[in-house]
Amino acid sequence: MAGSIDLCVTDANGFGVFDYRFLNRYGNGQEIRVSSINDTIGQIINIANQRSVKIKNLYFNGHGAPGYQGVGSGTGRDTTGNKSLQVDPSDKSWNGQLLGAGSSLFLIIDSLADGATVTLSGCRVAEGTDGKVLLRAVATTLNVWVQAADATQFAWIPGWEGKVWKCSPDGQILCPNGDYT
Repeated sequence: MAGSIDLCVTDANGFGVFDYRFLNRYGNGQEIRVSSINDTIGQIINIANQRSVKIKNLYFNGHGAPGYQGVGSGTGRDTTGNKSLQVDPSDKSWNGQLLGAGSSLFLIIDSLADGATVTLSGCRVAEGTDGKVLLRAVATTLNVWVQAADATQFAWIPGWEGKVWKCSPDGQILCPNGDYT
């Protein structure tokens, strides 16, 4: 049986000592710095294969907005889905399709441990309907639990700011009060 690791995927675009990503990376597993979704997919698969491990906790460390997690976009807004996780706005299905290169995220499924959790750490990622649709899209694409908060995050304050929303592998949203929507 393969061992497991925690992995912190840090958006490398504009990364610096005074950026919140600097502090946010501590305590979230081995860090890799990435410039895009494709870079992320390649590095995750390489680490898992080279070390013969599965990833138990996958932590995306980048800027966010409602329904948006930066993965190589820095403080800018990526509209292509090649440097962010976001749902294709033309897809009106209940679970949504990830936009651009994000639609290839399924390629890391074999690198994830049974019962793995994905954390989207950007500010306000889970806020509103767009936030819940993104959680559902990532959870059903990877068949894992996904979590994110609905408020601005501050790395120098331990824990989450706002409410943490979770989505099950089958797309059920778990509200902060413990009810499902």
